[in-house]
Amino acid sequence: MNGVDTIRTRSRQRAFEDKFHRHQDLHNQASVMWKQGARWLCVRLSLLSCLLVTVVALASILMSQDVAFAGLSLAYIIQTVVLTELTVRELANVETYMTSVEQVMAYTKIDPEPGYKQERLPPARWPSEGNITFQDFSLTYYPGGPQVLKGINLSIKGGAKIGVAGRTGAGKSSIVAGLMRMPDPNGQVIVDGIGLKDLNIQAARRFISILGQDPVIFGGPLRKNLDFEGRFEDADLWRALEDVQLRDFVERLDGQLNYELLEQGSNVSVGERQLICLARVLLQRNQIVILDEPTANVDPDTEQTIWKVVRKMLKNSTVIIIAHRLHTIQDCDKILVFHNGEISEYDNLDEATKHLT
Repeated sequence: MNGVDTIRTRSRQRAFEDKFHRHQDLHNQASVMWKQGARWLCVRLSLLSCLLVTVVALASILMSQDVAFAGLSLAYIIQTVVLTELTVRELANVETYMTSVEQVMAYTKIDPEPGYKQERLPPARWPSEGNITFQDFSLTYYPGGPQVLKGINLSIKGGAKIGVAGRTGAGKSSIVAGLMRMPDPNGQVIVDGIGLKDLNIQAARRFISILGQDPVIFGGPLRKNLDFEGRFEDADLWRALEDVQLRDFVERLDGQLNYELLEQGSNVSVGERQLICLARVLLQRNQIVILDEPTANVDPDTEQTIWKVVRKMLKNSTVIIIAHRLHTIQDCDKILVFHNGEISEYDNLDEATKHLT
């Protein structure tokens, strides 16, 4: 339903209907199998119950001529049969639903990220310049998997604006995963003279701000979405909203900063969600900011607002812009071009674009 406009304009209704029917058939197979198993159990329980009642009835007739005893036996056996059927059914349901518990327990056995064991914290006001150095930087997403980044050696000067380009799968987004240590890369990343691997992983991640393609909005007050740790005053929040041209919009909302956003921000537009996330980035005041094509899903006016804010408010920060469209990185100091997990060019726009054609 979210993509119905795109589907209809491309005349792809039949293809998506067929895909939906295939998924529905698969769901029905599992659902019918589960219901048939439940029916199988109920039928056999009923047959066993009938057999047991018949045996007790015959035994009471043959072994005793006391009518009261026979009636009492039948009453007890019927109650016992009903309770037995209920118990067996509930046990079967418990066994079925315990698969969910098994899945949850499996998560508890996953090894935690190694960076949590590091107790060293970065010094105050780090990083102050935003210099980034990659030394023999390689990344593999899982043990034994292919290397998505291979022996990267690169230096980024603090305050520089770096555009990252390349074909799909070349390793553009993997550089972000490596910086955030998801997972821990091989080699070393040094920020202002301190290796990220030597720091507690949570402390290191707090000093890098990321604005991605899809805005991340949590259900709850607007205030919490801007400042979920409660570190800033209301004046700071209003200033950030004014910087991204959202102050007038928020002032018209019921409750203003206490306005309740629905899960994923479904009660505001996509552009407004992205501007809220941009205001969150400005509030963090980090020296290193990563922009992963933040204007891919917004209208042209919002796109201009975002890039205007980036140029004005983040001029002293080290900004890494992952681009899928070349015009988004035309103002960058240098362009970093990836090819098959390696750096094929690191130069100005004119020279770098030769490796993209």
